[in-house]
Amino acid sequence: MFSLIIGRGKRVAASARNAKAMLFVTLGTTIGLIMGTLLAFVSINNTEVGVGATLISLSPLILLPASRMIYREKITLIGVLGTIVALVGVALLMLR
Repeated sequence: MFSLIIGRGKRVAASARNAKAMLFVTLGTTIGLIMGTLLAFVSINNTEVGVGATLISLSPLILLPASRMIYREKITLIGVLGTIVALVGVALLMLR
C-alpha cells in the first residue's frame, strides 16, 4: 500500500514478476518468522520472562552493527534513537 502512495507501484509489480526473487523473499520471510517466533518462545520458556524479553529486545542492537559491516549501510540517528527507545522500554518494564 505504501508503495502505491509514494508512486512506486509499477516497480513493485514488475519486481513481483521475477519468480526466483519472489521464491527467495517467500522462503526468507517464512523461515525468518517461524525461526524468530520459535526461538523467542524457547527463550521465554527456558528462562525467566524478563530475561527472554531482554534477549528478544536486543535484536536492534545486534542488527545495527551488522547492517553497517555487511551491507555498508549508514547508521542514522533515527536508527540509534529507535534502538535506545526499545532498550529503555524493556528496562522500564523490568524495573516494574
